[in-house]
Amino acid sequence: MLFKTALSTDWDCPRAEVMMSFRKAIDHTLIAQLVGRMIRTPLARRIMTHEMLNTVELYLPHYDRANLEKILEELRNPDAEDRPATDVTTEQPVSYERNPKMAEAFEVLKELKTAVFSNPTQSSPVRRQLRMAFYLTGDKLDEDAYERERDDLVKILLRHRETRWKDNEEWATVIRETGEVELQQFIIGLGKMELPEAPVKVRAELAPENVEGLFREAQRRIGPGTDIHMAFWKEAEKRTDPLLAKLELYALSGDAAVLKELNEQAEKRFAALEGAHRRQIRDDVKAKRREQYRKLQQAGRDFTYLDWELPEQIVEKPDGESFEQHLYCDKGRKYQTRLNSWETRVLSLWMKRADFAGWLRNHRVKNALFASRTSTVGGSGRSPIWLRFDVRAKLWPLTFLTSSRQ
Repeated sequence: MLFKTALSTDWDCPRAEVMMSFRKAIDHTLIAQLVGRMIRTPLARRIMTHEMLNTVELYLPHYDRANLEKILEELRNPDAEDRPATDVTTEQPVSYERNPKMAEAFEVLKELKTAVFSNPTQSSPVRRQLRMAFYLTGDKLDEDAYERERDDLVKILLRHRETRWKDNEEWATVIRETGEVELQQFIIGLGKMELPEAPVKVRAELAPENVEGLFREAQRRIGPGTDIHMAFWKEAEKRTDPLLAKLELYALSGDAAVLKELNEQAEKRFAALEGAHRRQIRDDVKAKRREQYRKLQQAGRDFTYLDWELPEQIVEKPDGESFEQHLYCDKGRKYQTRLNSWETRVLSLWMKRADFAGWLRNHRVKNALFASRTSTVGGSGRSPIWLRFDVRAKLWPLTFLTSSRQ
């Protein structure tokens, strides 16, 4: 696309990967606006397999260098409150492909588990379980999963409903009062226009619209974003008045014991579904959908162990010394990076060993980062991982070394 001046106003193209500008730009705000339109994830999402597709390139020969550098420093700032830090370099990045000599190592690493920690915003257990079942059904990995998992949860609700009607004499009163609202009636006589000392309390039935509001609230409490409330209602209305069935669900959704059982069942079934189909998700599902599964896995209450997915390609800025036997390399089978003093000593010693096969720096991209239960291996995500290969045993034992010796 060719522009003369329009790039600076009302222009948006998330798929743009390269910008070359011949205009002069000195003003800090103008430079920030132009650069900001490019510093975003190309393709509008992160591509796990090829890091180069997550980068953008800007050629700005006539931009004010001082103001441009200030903006780049702001983008690199890891403490920024309004956005995540952006990895910005003024040098041409280098792309590294998987080292063809390390194909066996990558096969072994596919079976390695990395700890994935929960997102700050956790999902309801019921919503998480049913979303997993919905994906499995849509991807034809388990075509009956959604209806089966949802109906099992509905059976729990129906069982509690039947128990309440059978064992709780006050259940009918609870349901009736749920569908009513208490009003205070004031009768003011003509003349002095004085309020009575005590108002008259009356109860009025809720309108159908109000019952619908309670029904939606029950859905929010049990499984927001799902149709579990409708599935319950279709079964319950066969046994009672349709509006009464909705009030029953609202009453059940306020019972802590009911929610506890539903959530425990949902978490148990999510783990079972994820475990049963983990290999299929990894091998048979496209990258974009795999990312949706991964988000579900991260939306639980605690960390989970997932297969460590290493990308087909990584991108690094050219910095430091070139090394051999890294799991990623350029066409010359080299990998360029800057190691600190202890890393340099350790790598030098290990490379002299007969059983040394290769090494890998823990990747800076969060989704490709190896993490343990207690901490990320390497802390900042930059420590090396050393691989040893015992030729006689035909095994790939792994040794993890970091500056803290974890």
